[in-house]
Amino acid sequence: MAGPRRSRLAARRRTIARCCACVVLALAALAARPTARGVGDARERARRRASVDPSLLEEWSRSRLPPKCSRALSGSVDAASGSWALSHVASRSKLYAAMDAELTERGLTAFDDAGGARTQGSGVDDLFAFDRVTGLARAKLTRLDVAVRAIVLPLPRRSRAAFRMRRATRAVVAAAGYHDGRDAWLQDPDAYHFSMFHASHHLAPTPASAAEVEAEMRAVARVVRGACAMTATIERVVATPSGSVVALWNLAGGSEPSAFRDALRAALPNAPAAQIVSDEHIMHTTLARLLRPPPGAGGDAAAATAAAAAIARQLTERLCGVEVTLPIAWFVQERDKLALALGGAHDATPTTFDACGGGG
Repeated sequence: MAGPRRSRLAARRRTIARCCACVVLALAALAARPTARGVGDARERARRRASVDPSLLEEWSRSRLPPKCSRALSGSVDAASGSWALSHVASRSKLYAAMDAELTERGLTAFDDAGGARTQGSGVDDLFAFDRVTGLARAKLTRLDVAVRAIVLPLPRRSRAAFRMRRATRAVVAAAGYHDGRDAWLQDPDAYHFSMFHASHHLAPTPASAAEVEAEMRAVARVVRGACAMTATIERVVATPSGSVVALWNLAGGSEPSAFRDALRAALPNAPAAQIVSDEHIMHTTLARLLRPPPGAGGDAAAATAAAAAIARQLTERLCGVEVTLPIAWFVQERDKLALALGGAHDATPTTFDACGGGG
């Protein structure tokens, strides 16, 4: 009896092994074969590249955007969306080229003793304190009497885009001689976001009762639910005279940001006339802030400016073409000044974009 039983067990093992091998081969074949969606995406990108407006290609070339970035953008921008949408794409590109040139024209002035470029009215010393022993930077959190009420689009947490942005920023900043937490402040990737509109901000506080804030939240939710989730593509990265390293995005699909801001303005009639985000087209995400000149630059302003420009240039090469869909908007109440940027106290109420199929 032992012999036949062993034969049956051996045959069963051989059958199981053959089945496992077939499964492994099938999975390998599926992994190697392009998916229908992947083929479709590639065809769509090729169609967009072939149909992109030549004036856009000229604008990107004129602004010295690297060729790989122009190709990535032309494969992302929805050329079928019409001249109105493409005119806004062009407006963003012109704005970004001007922002890129500003560092060359003005230099990195954030560290000037006389008081250089500032961010929302604050300089480096207003926002950070440095330990005398370790040299480490600590954010100065300033509690606000009137909470900032902002509408922002958060980058999805743990998204591939957020991971690539964080990894590239850390690597490029470190290669330039900056140390995270000492000479530079890297943005928390969980707080990457696009600022869209302010119902109140610290430069123009607009007090509101609890009932009035609730009414603002309902009004914002109506606007968001009536809009389409935006898909954005990084066009370039710039360093500003105030030392901010900023990713600048263009629209690949969904609601036009300027139209979204117009709708928010109509829904929030008591909002400050002068907005923190002054340009209606811009889509930007802060990646880092340079806190001091790079080691070795000393007091050489030109060397510090060159280092900042090199960081922006290398990050542009690494990140242009990174694409992400923004499925929700937050109504944020920042209890501390620049809370999202500095890790301060804030509350966020999310609403999903419902038009055009929502964020999916």
